[in-house]
Amino acid sequence: MTFESVSLFQVAALVCGALALGAQVFVWWAKKYKKKLLDVAKAYTDALDRGDADELARLRGITRPLYAKYGPKRAQAFEKLGLGEELIVRERWAEARDVLASVDRALLMRAQRPGALTNLAYTMAHAGDPKRACALAAQALTEAGDDPTYPPEKLANLQGTHGIALSLAGHHVEAVSRLQSLPDAAGSRRALAVRAFYLGVSLEALDRHAEARRVWEIGAQKDGPFAQRSRERMSG
Repeated sequence: MTFESVSLFQVAALVCGALALGAQVFVWWAKKYKKKLLDVAKAYTDALDRGDADELARLRGITRPLYAKYGPKRAQAFEKLGLGEELIVRERWAEARDVLASVDRALLMRAQRPGALTNLAYTMAHAGDPKRACALAAQALTEAGDDPTYPPEKLANLQGTHGIALSLAGHHVEAVSRLQSLPDAAGSRRALAVRAFYLGVSLEALDRHAEARRVWEIGAQKDGPFAQRSRERMSG
């Protein structure tokens, strides 16, 4: 999705936590858990990309006992992040917003925090408060920009959410500027479908009808519910 997936960072958090156990214990831990964690992380990313909410819930059950090793508060924060992603895929916007708003971001690794915030912005925009979502998405971008270790390939997700929030808030000139600046390859097919849909919405609002249709044609060839929405806009 266009929202930021923080699940791989959750795996990194577990690995970093294990380093504190000491060299001998870490070697044992790594042999036992590393492959399983990487396999689960890959499966989780694949489930997100294809929008399989039931598989996300199943995989969250697998990781839950691993998170428990790092204390109840951090485990709860990780659990909420995963539940929030599942609810986003199900488009249960208000529920996702409430779950993600309750995450204590201070418990997360620094590199996780912009993603958690942008997921909250994404749900807030769709739940009816795009103005507030714009501010949160901008804050997430600032936090990522201030972190030299933040993966550059993740920035497109943050920028995409900012553009979507701008479109939903009626700031169509700014939304077009933001969404048109994103490279087509930066994201899953579902993420590209969401960006294309809202870019088309903002272009249409600016009376740039031919451009909007071309963008929706691109979005319609992607995956997920927003690809269908682009098809509906073209036929409407």
